[in-house]
Amino acid sequence: MKNFTLIIFGILCLLPTALFAQVPAPDASPVQRDRDSQASRSWLVRAPKAEGLFDRPTYSFQISLLLADTQGDTGYEGLSKNAQKALEDLQDFLPFKSYRLLDFAWLRTSHRSSARVQGPDNRDFELTLALGKGPAEESDKLYISNFDLRDTSTLNLDTDAGPLRRARSLISTSFGMSEGETVVVGTSRLEGDQRALVVLLTAVPTSLTGH
Repeated sequence: MKNFTLIIFGILCLLPTALFAQVPAPDASPVQRDRDSQASRSWLVRAPKAEGLFDRPTYSFQISLLLADTQGDTGYEGLSKNAQKALEDLQDFLPFKSYRLLDFAWLRTSHRSSARVQGPDNRDFELTLALGKGPAEESDKLYISNFDLRDTSTLNLDTDAGPLRRARSLISTSFGMSEGETVVVGTSRLEGDQRALVVLLTAVPTSLTGH
């Protein structure tokens, strides 16, 4: 009799829990659903917008890779008049006498772009140009937030993994320039040589590109 009483008492204790577990939660009222919808729309309105990602103007650039030498006669082999003037304007700061065009590349971008050019001795180089927002006092200029020249030549070394590829930065800088202007970006002297690589950048006027 005592055991039967304990069993009945246990069933009565569990009965309220079972009953409540079977009762479904009431649906939200129309007023509550409308409030939730308004809150969601309000959050979407307040969400920050990514500005400037798709409305940036596109610009065209010509990059020229030159081989400069401290020996020999003065000369500008294969260079345009704009390129010659840019070098002549810096002749008091550059120790070179002659310049020869090795290779050039065209870039068209609104943000960031890369190209490959070939230098002396069949060496490969990668050029990367990134546009950014410059100082307020230069708001009327194009701002190159990063210009990088990297040597990506393959070394002729016998290894189990094959030939090694070196990638080292030779020129890395930032600057402002105007459309139609040609600037000397930088120089990098070749190892054990009196020669050096010189990079020129021209911002092609929009009127010439049709954009």
